[in-house]
Formats: sequence, C-alpha cells, structure tokens
Amino acid sequence: MKVSINEKYTFVVSAALFATVLAFMGIVHLAVVGYYEQKIRTGDSQLTHILAAHIERNIRAEDEVIGMLADYPDIMERPVEQQQFILLKTARNHPHYELLSTVDMNGDQIARSWGEGGPRGDRAWFQDFKRTHHGAISDVYVSRSTGNDIVTITKGIFDASRNPVGLIMADIRTTDLKNLIQSANSDPDCEVYLLDNGQNIIAAPDGRDADDVGDVLAGAQDGGLFTMDDGRRLIGVYQTIDIPEINVHWSLMLVRDYDAALAPVTSILQRTLVLGIIIALIAIAVLYSMNRRVTHGFLRAGQVIRLVGQGDYSQRFEYHGTDELGDIAKNLNHMIDLLVCAQEKQQAAAHKIQAMAYHDSLTGLPNRRHFMNTARRVLVEAYGKDRLAALFFIDLDKFKEVNDTYGHAAGDELLIEVGRRLIAIAGRTEIVCRLGGDEFLMFLPGANDLEIEQKGQAVIDSLEQPFRLAGGDIEAHVSASIGIARYPTDARTVDDLVQLADAAMYVAKQNGRRRYVVTNGKKTEEA
Repeated sequence: MKVSINEKYTFVVSAALFATVLAFMGIVHLAVVGYYEQKIRTGDSQLTHILAAHIERNIRAEDEVIGMLADYPDIMERPVEQQQFILLKTARNHPHYELLSTVDMNGDQIARSWGEGGPRGDRAWFQDFKRTHHGAISDVYVSRSTGNDIVTITKGIFDASRNPVGLIMADIRTTDLKNLIQSANSDPDCEVYLLDNGQNIIAAPDGRDADDVGDVLAGAQDGGLFTMDDGRRLIGVYQTIDIPEINVHWSLMLVRDYDAALAPVTSILQRTLVLGIIIALIAIAVLYSMNRRVTHGFLRAGQVIRLVGQGDYSQRFEYHGTDELGDIAKNLNHMIDLLVCAQEKQQAAAHKIQAMAYHDSLTGLPNRRHFMNTARRVLVEAYGKDRLAALFFIDLDKFKEVNDTYGHAAGDELLIEVGRRLIAIAGRTEIVCRLGGDEFLMFLPGANDLEIEQKGQAVIDSLEQPFRLAGGDIEAHVSASIGIARYPTDARTVDDLVQLADAAMYVAKQNGRRRYVVTNGKKTEEA
C-alpha cells in the first residue's frame, strides 16, 4: 500500500525549513569570518611590510657606515693605532656593531675596535669576498670571541687601480636585530620571525624551542591558516627582504593566534546564531499550515538534478519509500550512475591520449617532446649563469646485431631493460627519455664535472652488463657510446646541448665505442 507523498510532507517540511535556516546562518557565519580574516591578513601584511622596511633601512644604514670606512683615505696604509682609533670611534657611535675590524687579503686582522686580532682567512665571509671582491652580509653564526649569534657585513678596500687590498668587517648581534623588530612592532599579539639567506633563525619570540619554531616557519611560508601540533591555530604572513647589493635575501614572517584574533567576532556570531534559531522555529510554526502545498521531496530531486547538471556527480537522491517519489529517486540515481560511468570512461581515454602524446609507447619513458619541454623549463626556472647541468646523448653499440640475431621482440625487450637501467642510474631530479630507435637522452640538472664523469662511467658500466631476454633463454650484450654537453659551459639552450652531445657521441663511436666523450663547445675531448 502506497502512502501519499502529501501525507508525508507535513513531517518533513518543518525539518527542511529548519535545516535551510541553519544553512543560511552557516553561510552568514562563513562570510563574516572570512571578511574579518581577510581584514586581519591585510593588516598583518601591512605591518610585515613596515617591519621589513624598517629592517632594510637599518641594514642599509649600517652598510653605508662600513662603506664610508672602506672609502676612508688610505686606511690600510695608516698605522695600526690610527686604524684602531677610527674603528673604535665608529663603534662607539654605532652601538649595533659588536666588532669592527680591518682585514688584509691574507685574511689577517690588522686592527680591531676591541680585543686582539687574529687570522680570519677561514671565515665564510672572507672567502666570499676573496672570490667575488664584493661586500656582502653573512648568514648567522656564533662568534668565537663572544659566543653571541652574529651576522657579519663586509666592504672591500681598493687601491687607485681598483685592486682589492683588504676589507672592513663589522659584526652585528642578532639580539640587536631582534630588538629592532620589537621596537617597530606595534602589535604585541603578533609573533615575528626573521631568517637569513640560508633560512637560519635571526630573531624569534622568546621561549620557543627549535621544533616549535620550525613548525611555525613551515606553516607561515605556506601562507594562510595552519594548525600546530598542540592544537593552536595560527595565521601567517610571509615577506622577503631583498638588498641585492650586499646579498641580503632574508625572510620575515608574522604570525598570530587565529582564534584569539577572531574571538570578538565569534562571540557576536554565536549570539546571532541563537537568535536565528529562534526565528527559524517561529517560521516553521507559521509554515506548518502550508505544508500540503509544498513537496520537499520534489524540491530535493530538483536540487540533485541541478547539481548534477553543474558536474557534481557525487549527488544522490536518498529516498527509500515505495510511493511515487521512490520511483523518481530510483530512476534519478540510475541516471547519475550512468553519467558517472561515462565520465570515468572519458577521463580514462583522455589519460591514455595524454600518455601517448608525452611518453614512448615501448619503454614508457618520456619522449623527445616531453623531454625537451621539461629540460627547457628546468633551465629557465632553476639555473643561472653560475649553475651547471649536463645532457647525455646515449647510443647503443651492436644493437642491430641483437635484432638480426634474436629478432625484434628480443630487441624491444632489451630497449625496455635499458630504460630501466638508466632510470635506476638517474637521480631523483634527473630526466631520461628515449629519443628513438636505440638512442636515449639523459639530463642532469645541477651536475658538476666530477659528477658528470661519474655518471657517464656508471651508464657505460651498467649497459655492459649482460641482458637476459626471453625469460632468461637469451643472453645479449651491448655497450654504449655517449656524448656529453654541459650547460652553460658548452651551450645555453637545450637544442644546442642535444646537437653538441650528438656530435660528441659520434666521436665516441669513431674512437672505438664503449666510452663517453665530453664536448667543449665545438671541440670534444675523450674521457
């Protein structure tokens, strides 16, 4: 016996209206919270910009003082006592400096604002200056003289011919940088963190252990709202401080307690929610008398149809009655299942087409098109003039003999195994592709000359190992001739690297195979 849907409506309409009111209040809650969250984020972003500008101004000011000392007429030619007097006077006028010192090109301190001088040739800041002849600011390290965490600013001293004769160095305590931040921070509820170029902590709130600081920094760098292990929800803003002329690329992060910041708004919304519930109950009582003119089930069916039309195939019309609406629910859910099945088939076909467009159908390796696009992107995004990369052009020796002797099926099996061996040799960031036939390419980002030589020998040694084909019934032997071109030493585009590596590979073939040859521009040199 079927029960009329109109007889059920009286019960469901009140629940539906109540749920609608609650949903509306939830949307209002999200909108208000989102508005105030954005307002907090905007204010924190402005404060972070102010703090970053304050730090940058102070660092530039300290660097200018060091620059004036470096330009002091003939400072390195003056007696040690005069140098020391100049340094001491400057240090007294600039209390942020823990130490000022003149250093010659051998790394020996000539004069200091206080204390006894000593060799500094092993310090990273001295090695950087000796290599580049440019002043810079170091990462955070511990002073051997005082045990304080410091950063060191350097400025070169040059003769009339602009040849370096020494440098001025100044140590700045990280506690002074922290005090600068605290003096400029107008919001005591914010936590501020400052990191150097190497992501070492310059300043952080007191009482934070290393693990806690690391979790906060990781969350703030990702941006937005994040949750700590202890359950605290924090909102973070990330800002960089860039002073290229002295190699400053610091990071400044500002975080605050999310729940505490939104507590006033949350309190108001809770009271509003209670009022909304009361209003909803009144509305339900008023609409109760109108229940027979509205059918909740049909509204739900329409909602499901609309959402499915928008592409949300997770929707189902959950109704298990035996009346007319039950028939509608069954047919509607069946239609959605058919749409889901069709969508899955379409997605599978799209994935298959994409795989065929970018991968070699035999080995599964990236094809030439995919390889060239990826290698170009890596060179553009990750490498500058001082970074290296290498491209290997690998050609199998005696592969034709395998095909002629054992057949093309065995040759295909050997090519698949070659691909596996190259993938095993390649590192996590390296790219391997099959160029076609028995030719392969391998791209090594970030490789130096020693690593290139080691990798070339590793490929040769691996491919000389026997290949067990046809389930182990066939033992085949091949070797490899490899041409190598380096970026940026030999070329600055992927196309030129491939061309040079191809030419070097032919040199390896001509010189007896089973070897790698590294190109040098238009010339090549055998390994």
